[in-house]
Amino acid sequence: MYNTPDGIRVLQGAERQLFIDSLSMLVDELVCDELLTDIQVLEDLTRNQKIATYHAVARALLNEDEPPPVLTAVIEGAVASVYRQVRGMIMWELDNTDDDDVADLGFGELPEEPSWRELAIAAGRQVGFENVPEADETDFDEWDLLILCLEDRVLWDQDWELVDHPDAPPEVARHVKQELGIQDDYFVAIPHDPKDAEAERLLDELRSMTEDA
Repeated sequence: MYNTPDGIRVLQGAERQLFIDSLSMLVDELVCDELLTDIQVLEDLTRNQKIATYHAVARALLNEDEPPPVLTAVIEGAVASVYRQVRGMIMWELDNTDDDDVADLGFGELPEEPSWRELAIAAGRQVGFENVPEADETDFDEWDLLILCLEDRVLWDQDWELVDHPDAPPEVARHVKQELGIQDDYFVAIPHDPKDAEAERLLDELRSMTEDA
């Protein structure tokens, strides 16, 4: 389970499928140790910490028996990276609408059917969004808005984008956190850093969660 703005829940239906398909691409990159997210709180982690973090996120959002994790910058950054991946794949589709070939990007193939746009449409319609784009919409801003709305059903805010500066005056850092409602350990909570054997086990479980869905 995961503590979302819509309550403590797991993802269901088309919303779940979109998340899983995107996560599976990130998992493939983790397998090859090639995951680059451009999200600083994730880039600061070791490979094993990334594996443990994505494993925790997947368990929480896909498994009703999993207790909700404490929301930290790393956990929320990992969730955000999954939706960022969806944006990237939709942008890729829009840039290659005349390409009949299925692209192998080195970390998995683009789905032939349904497309990423169709997956996003199904998720948006499932949760009752109005003005969901049509599949032939070519304005990326329309798709960006749809993914943002889906992301906002899971993430409370974008606090994970902020950087906690340890050299900032304590009173300044404390005031900013109080104003934004950020817990003291939100940025500094250290993710689990498993040994290699445990990390590979977690990675196998991650692959199973995404491949069997």
